[in-house]
Amino acid sequence: MAYHKNWQCGYGNRCRERGDYLLSNIIGMYYLLDTFQIVIKNVFQIAGAGRAFINYMIMAVMAALLFVGIRIIWKRNGRKFFIWETAFLFLYMKSVVINGVSVSFLFSTMVWTLGACIPLGVCACSVYNKEILLHTFVRYSYFQSALLWCLVVVQPPGNGFYNMAAGYALLIPALVFYTVFLKEKKILYLAMSLVSTCLIFIYGSRGPLLGIAVFFLVNIFFYPGRTRKDMWIKLAALFGVMLVIAGWEDMLLFLTRTFVALGISSRTLQTLISGTIAVSGGREVLFQYYWEAVMRRPACGWGLQGGWIGAGEGPHNMLLEIVLAFGIPVGITVSVVLCLLFMIAAFGKKSPERDVAFLFACASFSMFLVDGDWLEKPKLFLFLMLAAGMFKGVPRTRRINRDG
Repeated sequence: MAYHKNWQCGYGNRCRERGDYLLSNIIGMYYLLDTFQIVIKNVFQIAGAGRAFINYMIMAVMAALLFVGIRIIWKRNGRKFFIWETAFLFLYMKSVVINGVSVSFLFSTMVWTLGACIPLGVCACSVYNKEILLHTFVRYSYFQSALLWCLVVVQPPGNGFYNMAAGYALLIPALVFYTVFLKEKKILYLAMSLVSTCLIFIYGSRGPLLGIAVFFLVNIFFYPGRTRKDMWIKLAALFGVMLVIAGWEDMLLFLTRTFVALGISSRTLQTLISGTIAVSGGREVLFQYYWEAVMRRPACGWGLQGGWIGAGEGPHNMLLEIVLAFGIPVGITVSVVLCLLFMIAAFGKKSPERDVAFLFACASFSMFLVDGDWLEKPKLFLFLMLAAGMFKGVPRTRRINRDG
């Protein structure tokens, strides 16, 4: 894959390319490590202190990797890095001092935000050539997919086996392969993405399927095709949708019989058959509770993770979580900005920047509806910074030439 064929020759451009590869590999390594810890925890049934130890080990490795790349990050986007870190540190301090949120309750989330989410987001937008970033993800996605597929062999998804973390971990490799398939039309990429999508379906995670659905809705039906292959892909997708609609009940019956014969019990398939696919699983109770909490402090909010029932028991909706933290005026403003950034990533001018930004926008889509804990999700920060970066042009050559 010739990422640099249109680049000008010169020492400065070679330095820029090396920097892009380094930063891209740091992000790819994070997702590979995250996948590795999911597999290890499930294969060896690690719980309690063992899980915490693995998490700290991975954070230590990521800290070392970010330390290696910090010089390039600082040269390229030092001001942005400083502003984001300072702003969120201030918000965390405000939550403790003014809103009275426990330091021990916030500490883990703060470490994730300041130590992983923001650095990885700035790292992504510091990559000048997004083609390098995208195809670095491709290489890591092969390893991620292979590791997660091993769970099917080691831990067959029978008897209602369900793993939400693995389902979400499969989402980014699936979206990466779909993205490069639409660009390069290689059957291998389509096969890899379809296998990952099937495993997401089997694992029972409905949230990742939302992201894949939005990805196809925008790219296949709303984005103009430029070649004959694009038109054939759109026609095939349209025919497939019509076929599924026409034979919906027969398809469900076929899948049920096939899964039973293979000893597979899919939670998602069961919810489709029972008609409960859209049921929130108790989230409506949390929504009502937290909306009442919002109305008790509508102006200023409760601060970051303020007003929560407990760790991991937040609103399960990013927009509601933001309104709860900042109050209605600021919370709605921030929510509107997030939605606008999503639209920019979805319908921006076709480019590698748009492809990578929309990939992570789709990976984060479930957070707008049924997922939360946004302060601990690097994929959201990658989406936000990449989408915001679509407003900016290429940095000046003088600055590029002295980057490492």
